[in-house]
Amino acid sequence: MLALELMPTIGEGHVVEDIFTLDDASTVSVWARKNKLAGLHYWAYDRDAPCTNTTRAATCNKVSTKPREFYNAFRAQQTTNKISTPQVILA
Repeated sequence: MLALELMPTIGEGHVVEDIFTLDDASTVSVWARKNKLAGLHYWAYDRDAPCTNTTRAATCNKVSTKPREFYNAFRAQQTTNKISTPQVILA
């Protein structure tokens, strides 16, 4: 049996136009549950914080306004829906 897991890069990726938003986190979490993915991870826990003018992109995501906002978006979809869900594992 194959087990598929998914790991998006949160916030702004290597390409400026490639932005994974908080709404995307909710959408992907619902999709992962419905399709019974083996795991849902994100890159990276250290980046799950807002950027400041002096913060490097490796330590922030340029999308959220509060620390751990992506983690909370992924977790919220898991706890509000009765569908069996994969565990969010932090990368």
